[in-house]
Amino acid sequence: MHLDKKNEILRKGQKVVEVSALVSLTLAILKAVAGFLSGSLALLSSALDSFVDLIGQAASWIGFKISQRKPDGSFRYGYYKAESLATLVVSFFIVYAAVRLFLEGYARFFAPSDLELPFLALSIAAINIAASFFLSNYLGKKGREISSPLLLTCSNERRMDIVSGSAVFLAVFTSYYHFPYIEGTVVMALSLLILKVGIFSVRDSALILMDMSPSKDIEKKIERAISRLNGDGSFQGLRLRRSGPFIFGEVKLRVRKSLSVNQAHEIAEKIEREAKKVVSELDSLTVHIEPHSAGICKVAIPISSSGGLGAGVFRGIKEAPYMIFASIDKDKGKVEKYYSKKKPLARTGSKDYLKIEKFISGESPDVLISPRVGLVSLHLRRYHMVEVYSLSGKTAKEVLEKFLKGKLRRLS
Repeated sequence: MHLDKKNEILRKGQKVVEVSALVSLTLAILKAVAGFLSGSLALLSSALDSFVDLIGQAASWIGFKISQRKPDGSFRYGYYKAESLATLVVSFFIVYAAVRLFLEGYARFFAPSDLELPFLALSIAAINIAASFFLSNYLGKKGREISSPLLLTCSNERRMDIVSGSAVFLAVFTSYYHFPYIEGTVVMALSLLILKVGIFSVRDSALILMDMSPSKDIEKKIERAISRLNGDGSFQGLRLRRSGPFIFGEVKLRVRKSLSVNQAHEIAEKIEREAKKVVSELDSLTVHIEPHSAGICKVAIPISSSGGLGAGVFRGIKEAPYMIFASIDKDKGKVEKYYSKKKPLARTGSKDYLKIEKFISGESPDVLISPRVGLVSLHLRRYHMVEVYSLSGKTAKEVLEKFLKGKLRRLS
Protein backbone atom coordinates (compact mmCIF):
# COMPACT_ATOMS: atom_id res chain seq x y z
CA MET A 1 0.00 0.00 0.00
CA HIS A 2 1.36 3.44 -0.97
CA LEU A 3 2.62 5.56 1.93
CA ASP A 4 0.30 8.50 1.04
CA LYS A 5 -2.70 6.14 1.08
CA LYS A 6 -1.70 4.74 4.47
CA ASN A 7 -1.25 8.23 5.95
CA GLU A 8 -4.67 9.22 4.56
CA ILE A 9 -6.23 6.29 6.47
CA LEU A 10 -4.39 7.28 9.65
CA ARG A 11 -5.45 10.93 9.27
CA LYS A 12 -9.07 9.80 8.97
CA GLY A 13 -8.69 7.84 12.19
CA GLN A 14 -7.17 10.86 13.90
CA LYS A 15 -10.08 13.05 12.76
CA VAL A 16 -12.62 10.53 14.09
CA VAL A 17 -10.89 10.50 17.49
CA GLU A 18 -10.99 14.32 17.57
CA VAL A 19 -14.77 14.33 16.99
CA SER A 20 -15.23 11.64 19.65
CA ALA A 21 -13.09 13.55 22.16
CA LEU A 22 -15.06 16.76 21.59
CA VAL A 23 -18.36 14.99 22.27
CA SER A 24 -16.92 13.25 25.36
CA LEU A 25 -15.57 16.53 26.74
CA THR A 26 -18.96 18.23 26.28
CA LEU A 27 -20.75 15.34 27.98
CA ALA A 28 -18.26 15.26 30.84
CA ILE A 29 -18.77 18.97 31.57
CA LEU A 30 -22.58 18.74 31.33
CA LYS A 31 -22.74 15.67 33.62
CA ALA A 32 -20.33 17.20 36.12
CA VAL A 33 -22.32 20.44 36.35
CA ALA A 34 -25.69 18.63 36.51
CA GLY A 35 -24.35 16.14 39.07
CA PHE A 36 -22.99 18.90 41.30
CA LEU A 37 -26.20 20.99 41.14
CA SER A 38 -28.55 18.02 41.63
CA GLY A 39 -26.41 16.11 44.11
CA SER A 40 -26.54 12.95 41.94
CA LEU A 41 -23.54 10.71 42.61
CA ALA A 42 -24.55 8.67 39.55
CA LEU A 43 -24.08 11.67 37.26
CA LEU A 44 -20.83 12.70 38.96
CA SER A 45 -19.53 9.16 38.55
CA SER A 46 -20.58 9.16 34.90
CA ALA A 47 -18.79 12.50 34.43
CA LEU A 48 -15.64 11.00 35.91
CA ASP A 49 -16.05 8.06 33.54
CA SER A 50 -16.19 10.50 30.60
CA PHE A 51 -12.99 12.20 31.77
CA VAL A 52 -11.33 8.76 31.86
CA ASP A 53 -12.56 8.27 28.29
CA LEU A 54 -10.90 11.56 27.35
CA ILE A 55 -7.56 10.28 28.64
CA GLY A 56 -8.01 7.14 26.54
CA GLN A 57 -8.96 9.21 23.48
CA ALA A 58 -5.87 11.34 23.98
CA ALA A 59 -3.83 8.12 23.87
CA SER A 60 -5.70 7.12 20.71
CA TRP A 61 -4.98 10.48 19.07
CA ILE A 62 -1.29 10.18 19.93
CA GLY A 63 -1.28 6.65 18.50
CA PHE A 64 -2.70 7.80 15.15
CA LYS A 65 -0.37 10.81 15.08
CA ILE A 66 2.76 8.73 15.70
CA SER A 67 1.64 6.10 13.17
CA GLN A 68 1.81 8.73 10.38
CA ARG A 69 5.56 9.17 10.80
CA LYS A 70 7.56 7.86 7.86
CA PRO A 71 9.79 4.79 8.25
CA ASP A 72 13.32 5.73 9.28
CA GLY A 73 16.60 4.11 10.27
CA SER A 74 15.23 3.00 13.64
CA PHE A 75 11.74 1.90 12.53
CA ARG A 76 12.14 0.61 8.99
CA TYR A 77 8.64 -0.90 8.94
CA GLY A 78 7.01 2.33 10.06
CA TYR A 79 5.28 3.33 13.30
CA TYR A 80 1.96 1.58 12.65
CA LYS A 81 2.11 -0.46 15.85
CA ALA A 82 1.81 2.78 17.79
CA GLU A 83 -1.93 2.46 17.18
CA SER A 84 -1.95 -1.05 18.64
CA LEU A 85 0.00 0.20 21.65
CA ALA A 86 -2.52 3.01 22.10
CA THR A 87 -5.32 0.42 21.87
CA LEU A 88 -3.70 -1.46 24.74
CA VAL A 89 -3.57 1.75 26.82
CA VAL A 90 -7.25 2.49 26.07
CA SER A 91 -8.15 -1.09 27.06
CA PHE A 92 -6.48 -0.66 30.46
CA PHE A 93 -8.54 2.49 30.99
CA ILE A 94 -11.69 0.47 30.25
CA VAL A 95 -10.69 -2.10 32.88
CA TYR A 96 -9.92 0.67 35.38
CA ALA A 97 -13.27 2.40 34.74
CA ALA A 98 -15.12 -0.91 35.19
CA VAL A 99 -13.46 -1.61 38.56
CA ARG A 100 -14.11 1.94 39.76
CA LEU A 101 -17.74 1.74 38.64
CA PHE A 102 -18.21 -1.54 40.51
CA LEU A 103 -16.91 0.01 43.74
CA GLU A 104 -19.22 3.01 43.31
CA GLY A 105 -22.16 0.68 42.73
CA TYR A 106 -21.33 -1.29 45.86
CA ALA A 107 -21.31 1.94 47.90
CA ARG A 108 -24.66 3.09 46.50
CA PHE A 109 -26.19 -0.30 47.17
CA PHE A 110 -26.56 0.73 50.81
CA ALA A 111 -26.93 4.53 50.46
CA PRO A 112 -28.86 5.90 47.43
CA SER A 113 -28.26 9.55 46.57
CA ASP A 114 -30.54 12.39 47.71
CA LEU A 115 -31.53 14.16 44.51
CA GLU A 116 -32.33 17.83 43.80
CA LEU A 117 -33.31 19.31 40.40
CA PRO A 118 -34.49 15.92 39.10
CA PHE A 119 -35.59 17.27 35.71
CA LEU A 120 -32.10 18.63 34.99
CA ALA A 121 -30.44 15.40 36.10
CA LEU A 122 -32.81 13.19 34.05
CA SER A 123 -32.43 15.42 30.96
CA ILE A 124 -28.62 15.24 31.04
CA ALA A 125 -28.79 11.47 31.61
CA ALA A 126 -31.03 11.12 28.52
CA ILE A 127 -28.68 13.30 26.42
CA ASN A 128 -25.81 11.09 27.55
CA ILE A 129 -27.60 7.96 26.23
CA ALA A 130 -28.32 9.59 22.84
CA ALA A 131 -24.76 10.88 22.47
CA SER A 132 -23.29 7.47 23.36
CA PHE A 133 -25.50 5.82 20.73
CA PHE A 134 -24.32 8.32 18.10
CA LEU A 135 -20.65 7.89 19.02
CA SER A 136 -20.82 4.08 19.05
CA ASN A 137 -22.29 3.94 15.54
CA TYR A 138 -19.95 6.64 14.24
CA LEU A 139 -16.80 5.01 15.61
CA GLY A 140 -17.88 1.55 14.46
CA LYS A 141 -18.64 2.74 10.91
CA LYS A 142 -15.34 4.62 10.57
CA GLY A 143 -13.40 1.79 12.21
CA ARG A 144 -14.71 -0.70 9.64
CA GLU A 145 -14.00 1.74 6.80
CA ILE A 146 -10.29 1.98 7.63
CA SER A 147 -9.94 -1.45 9.34
CA SER A 148 -8.84 0.16 12.61
CA PRO A 149 -8.91 -2.10 15.70
CA LEU A 150 -8.45 1.01 17.85
CA LEU A 151 -11.65 2.69 16.59
CA LEU A 152 -13.54 -0.60 16.86
CA THR A 153 -12.38 -0.93 20.47
CA CYS A 154 -13.57 2.62 21.17
CA SER A 155 -16.90 1.79 19.49
CA ASN A 156 -17.35 -1.19 21.83
CA GLU A 157 -16.62 1.06 24.77
CA ARG A 158 -19.24 3.58 23.60
CA ARG A 159 -21.73 0.75 23.13
CA MET A 160 -21.27 -0.13 26.77
CA ASP A 161 -21.77 3.57 27.56
CA ILE A 162 -25.28 3.29 26.11
CA VAL A 163 -26.07 0.59 28.64
CA SER A 164 -24.28 2.34 31.50
CA GLY A 165 -26.00 5.60 30.53
CA SER A 166 -29.35 3.84 30.78
CA ALA A 167 -28.31 2.58 34.20
CA VAL A 168 -27.43 6.14 35.23
CA PHE A 169 -30.84 7.33 34.04
CA LEU A 170 -32.51 4.57 36.09
CA ALA A 171 -30.28 5.35 39.06
CA VAL A 172 -31.19 9.05 38.92
CA PHE A 173 -34.89 8.19 38.72
CA THR A 174 -34.84 5.71 41.61
CA SER A 175 -32.65 8.00 43.74
CA TYR A 176 -35.30 10.70 43.55
CA TYR A 177 -37.89 8.28 44.96
CA HIS A 178 -35.39 6.76 47.43
CA PHE A 179 -35.73 3.18 46.16
CA PRO A 180 -33.01 1.10 47.87
CA TYR A 181 -30.66 -1.38 46.22
CA ILE A 182 -31.70 -0.66 42.59
CA GLU A 183 -29.04 1.94 41.85
CA GLY A 184 -26.19 -0.14 43.30
CA THR A 185 -27.36 -3.40 41.73
CA VAL A 186 -27.64 -1.92 38.22
CA VAL A 187 -24.28 -0.16 38.41
CA MET A 188 -22.43 -3.29 39.66
CA ALA A 189 -23.99 -5.47 36.94
CA LEU A 190 -23.04 -3.01 34.21
CA SER A 191 -19.51 -2.65 35.55
CA LEU A 192 -18.99 -6.40 35.10
CA LEU A 193 -20.04 -6.14 31.43
CA ILE A 194 -17.65 -3.23 30.88
CA LEU A 195 -14.89 -5.21 32.62
CA LYS A 196 -15.43 -8.07 30.15
CA VAL A 197 -15.06 -5.69 27.18
CA GLY A 198 -11.88 -4.24 28.67
CA ILE A 199 -10.27 -7.61 29.33
CA PHE A 200 -10.99 -8.83 25.79
CA SER A 201 -9.62 -5.56 24.37
CA VAL A 202 -6.41 -5.97 26.39
CA ARG A 203 -6.09 -9.52 25.09
CA ASP A 204 -6.67 -8.59 21.42
CA SER A 205 -4.31 -5.60 21.39
CA ALA A 206 -1.59 -7.61 23.18
CA LEU A 207 -1.90 -10.42 20.61
CA ILE A 208 -1.54 -7.89 17.76
CA LEU A 209 1.64 -6.54 19.35
CA MET A 210 2.91 -10.14 19.56
CA ASP A 211 2.33 -10.53 15.76
CA MET A 212 -0.51 -13.02 16.00
CA SER A 213 -2.06 -13.94 12.62
CA PRO A 214 -5.14 -11.73 11.94
CA SER A 215 -7.58 -14.63 11.29
CA LYS A 216 -7.93 -18.02 9.63
CA ASP A 217 -10.45 -16.52 7.19
CA ILE A 218 -7.91 -13.98 5.89
CA GLU A 219 -5.27 -16.72 5.61
CA LYS A 220 -7.62 -18.88 3.52
CA LYS A 221 -8.46 -15.98 1.18
CA ILE A 222 -4.77 -15.37 0.47
CA GLU A 223 -4.07 -19.11 0.09
CA ARG A 224 -6.85 -19.39 -2.51
CA ALA A 225 -5.44 -16.37 -4.37
CA ILE A 226 -1.99 -17.99 -4.50
CA SER A 227 -3.44 -21.32 -5.65
CA ARG A 228 -5.31 -19.64 -8.50
CA LEU A 229 -2.09 -18.17 -9.89
CA ASN A 230 0.20 -21.06 -9.01
CA GLY A 231 -1.92 -24.01 -10.06
CA ASP A 232 0.03 -26.78 -8.33
CA GLY A 233 -0.34 -24.98 -5.00
CA SER A 234 3.40 -25.34 -4.30
CA PHE A 235 3.73 -22.74 -1.57
CA GLN A 236 4.37 -22.91 2.13
CA GLY A 237 5.14 -20.83 5.19
CA LEU A 238 2.38 -18.22 4.75
CA ARG A 239 2.78 -15.83 7.67
CA LEU A 240 0.61 -12.80 8.39
CA ARG A 241 0.73 -10.15 11.10
CA ARG A 242 -1.27 -7.02 11.84
CA SER A 243 0.37 -3.67 12.47
CA GLY A 244 -2.23 -1.08 13.41
CA PRO A 245 -4.89 -1.03 10.66
CA PHE A 246 -2.62 -2.82 8.15
CA ILE A 247 -1.60 -6.44 7.50
CA PHE A 248 1.87 -7.57 6.43
CA GLY A 249 2.71 -11.05 5.18
CA GLU A 250 5.23 -13.34 3.55
CA VAL A 251 5.12 -16.70 1.80
CA LYS A 252 7.53 -19.16 0.17
CA LEU A 253 6.69 -20.09 -3.42
CA ARG A 254 8.28 -22.98 -5.31
CA VAL A 255 8.74 -22.50 -9.06
CA ARG A 256 10.44 -24.42 -11.83
CA LYS A 257 14.21 -24.10 -11.87
CA SER A 258 14.21 -23.10 -15.54
CA LEU A 259 12.24 -19.89 -14.92
CA SER A 260 14.21 -16.71 -15.41
CA VAL A 261 14.56 -14.11 -12.65
CA ASN A 262 12.13 -11.83 -14.53
CA GLN A 263 9.53 -14.59 -14.84
CA ALA A 264 9.80 -15.48 -11.15
CA HIS A 265 9.51 -11.79 -10.23
CA GLU A 266 6.41 -11.49 -12.43
CA ILE A 267 4.78 -14.41 -10.60
CA ALA A 268 5.55 -12.80 -7.23
CA GLU A 269 4.04 -9.46 -8.32
CA LYS A 270 0.88 -11.13 -9.66
CA ILE A 271 0.38 -13.02 -6.41
CA GLU A 272 0.79 -9.86 -4.32
CA ARG A 273 -1.67 -7.93 -6.52
CA GLU A 274 -4.25 -10.72 -6.35
CA ALA A 275 -3.86 -11.05 -2.56
CA LYS A 276 -4.43 -7.29 -2.12
CA LYS A 277 -7.64 -7.57 -4.15
CA VAL A 278 -9.14 -10.15 -1.79
CA VAL A 279 -7.77 -8.57 1.44
CA SER A 280 -8.02 -4.77 1.17
CA GLU A 281 -6.07 -4.05 4.39
CA LEU A 282 -3.05 -6.03 3.17
CA ASP A 283 -0.12 -3.60 2.98
CA SER A 284 2.44 -5.96 1.45
CA LEU A 285 3.01 -9.66 0.80
CA THR A 286 6.65 -10.62 0.41
CA VAL A 287 6.95 -13.65 -1.89
CA HIS A 288 10.15 -15.65 -1.45
CA ILE A 289 10.89 -17.60 -4.64
CA GLU A 290 12.50 -21.04 -4.27
CA PRO A 291 13.32 -23.56 -7.05
CA HIS A 292 11.00 -26.54 -7.37
CA SER A 293 12.45 -30.03 -7.08
CA ALA A 294 12.10 -32.17 -10.20
CA GLY A 295 9.14 -34.16 -8.88
CA ILE A 296 5.85 -34.39 -10.72
CA CYS A 297 5.18 -32.23 -13.75
CA LYS A 298 2.36 -32.12 -16.29
CA VAL A 299 3.18 -32.38 -20.00
CA ALA A 300 0.92 -31.38 -22.93
CA ILE A 301 1.42 -32.90 -26.44
CA PRO A 302 -0.62 -32.38 -29.65
CA ILE A 303 -1.90 -35.75 -30.96
CA SER A 304 -3.91 -36.96 -33.95
CA SER A 305 -6.48 -39.11 -32.11
CA SER A 306 -7.78 -40.01 -28.66
CA GLY A 307 -5.76 -43.22 -28.61
CA GLY A 308 -3.86 -42.48 -25.42
CA LEU A 309 -0.07 -42.88 -25.27
CA GLY A 310 -0.12 -44.85 -28.52
CA ALA A 311 -1.67 -41.97 -30.46
CA GLY A 312 0.45 -40.38 -33.16
CA VAL A 313 1.79 -36.89 -32.50
CA PHE A 314 0.65 -33.97 -34.63
CA ARG A 315 3.15 -31.58 -36.22
CA GLY A 316 1.23 -28.44 -35.34
CA ILE A 317 -0.69 -27.24 -32.30
CA LYS A 318 -3.38 -25.18 -33.97
CA GLU A 319 -4.34 -27.97 -36.43
CA ALA A 320 -4.14 -30.86 -33.94
CA PRO A 321 -7.59 -32.36 -33.16
CA TYR A 322 -6.55 -33.61 -29.70
CA MET A 323 -4.14 -32.89 -26.87
CA ILE A 324 -2.83 -35.43 -24.40
CA PHE A 325 -1.96 -34.33 -20.85
CA ALA A 326 0.38 -36.63 -18.91
CA SER A 327 1.57 -36.31 -15.30
CA ILE A 328 5.10 -37.68 -15.08
CA ASP A 329 7.46 -38.31 -12.19
CA LYS A 330 10.85 -37.06 -13.34
CA ASP A 331 12.56 -38.53 -10.28
CA LYS A 332 11.26 -42.04 -10.96
CA GLY A 333 11.30 -41.63 -14.75
CA LYS A 334 7.77 -42.83 -15.40
CA VAL A 335 4.30 -41.67 -16.44
CA GLU A 336 1.93 -41.52 -13.46
CA LYS A 337 -1.35 -40.84 -15.30
CA TYR A 338 -2.66 -39.27 -18.50
CA TYR A 339 -5.81 -38.25 -20.35
CA SER A 340 -6.65 -36.81 -23.77
CA LYS A 341 -9.11 -34.04 -24.68
CA LYS A 342 -10.54 -32.79 -27.96
CA LYS A 343 -9.04 -29.42 -28.83
CA PRO A 344 -10.76 -26.44 -30.46
CA LEU A 345 -9.72 -26.12 -34.10
CA ALA A 346 -8.08 -22.92 -35.33
CA ARG A 347 -8.23 -21.21 -38.68
CA THR A 348 -6.43 -17.90 -39.04
CA GLY A 349 -8.18 -15.49 -36.65
CA SER A 350 -6.52 -14.35 -33.45
CA LYS A 351 -9.62 -15.34 -31.48
CA ASP A 352 -9.07 -18.96 -32.51
CA TYR A 353 -5.53 -18.82 -31.17
CA LEU A 354 -6.83 -17.37 -27.90
CA LYS A 355 -9.34 -20.23 -27.61
CA ILE A 356 -6.54 -22.77 -27.96
CA GLU A 357 -4.36 -20.91 -25.47
CA LYS A 358 -7.24 -20.80 -22.97
CA PHE A 359 -7.99 -24.48 -23.55
CA ILE A 360 -4.40 -25.60 -22.87
CA SER A 361 -3.74 -23.22 -19.95
CA GLY A 362 -6.99 -24.38 -18.35
CA GLU A 363 -5.38 -27.80 -17.81
CA SER A 364 -2.43 -26.15 -15.97
CA PRO A 365 0.47 -27.89 -17.79
CA ASP A 366 4.08 -27.28 -16.76
CA VAL A 367 5.51 -28.31 -20.14
CA LEU A 368 4.26 -28.01 -23.73
CA ILE A 369 5.96 -30.17 -26.36
CA SER A 370 5.67 -28.47 -29.73
CA PRO A 371 7.44 -28.56 -33.11
CA ARG A 372 8.19 -24.81 -32.84
CA VAL A 373 7.47 -21.66 -30.87
CA GLY A 374 4.31 -20.30 -32.47
CA LEU A 375 1.77 -17.78 -31.27
CA VAL A 376 0.04 -20.24 -28.91
CA SER A 377 3.23 -21.64 -27.36
CA LEU A 378 4.71 -18.14 -27.08
CA HIS A 379 1.70 -16.90 -25.09
CA LEU A 380 1.67 -20.00 -22.90
CA ARG A 381 5.33 -19.45 -22.11
CA ARG A 382 5.05 -15.73 -21.50
CA TYR A 383 1.74 -15.42 -19.65
CA HIS A 384 1.29 -18.85 -18.05
CA MET A 385 4.94 -19.77 -17.34
CA VAL A 386 4.73 -23.00 -19.41
CA GLU A 387 8.06 -24.42 -20.60
CA VAL A 388 8.20 -25.31 -24.32
CA TYR A 389 10.25 -28.28 -25.61
CA SER A 390 10.89 -29.48 -29.17
CA LEU A 391 8.78 -32.35 -30.47
CA SER A 392 10.64 -35.53 -31.47
CA GLY A 393 9.04 -38.98 -31.89
CA LYS A 394 6.13 -40.65 -33.64
CA THR A 395 3.82 -41.40 -30.71
CA ALA A 396 3.03 -39.66 -27.45
CA LYS A 397 4.77 -42.50 -25.59
CA GLU A 398 8.00 -42.03 -27.56
CA VAL A 399 7.95 -38.28 -26.99
CA LEU A 400 7.49 -38.71 -23.22
CA GLU A 401 10.29 -41.29 -23.03
CA LYS A 402 12.68 -38.89 -24.77
CA PHE A 403 11.57 -36.07 -22.50
CA LEU A 404 12.25 -38.18 -19.39
CA LYS A 405 15.72 -39.04 -20.71
CA GLY A 406 16.49 -35.37 -21.34
CA LYS A 407 16.73 -35.79 -25.13
CA LEU A 408 14.32 -32.98 -26.02
CA ARG A 409 15.57 -29.44 -26.51
CA ARG A 410 13.97 -26.57 -24.59
CA LEU A 411 12.82 -23.87 -27.02
CA SER A 412 13.26 -20.16 -26.34
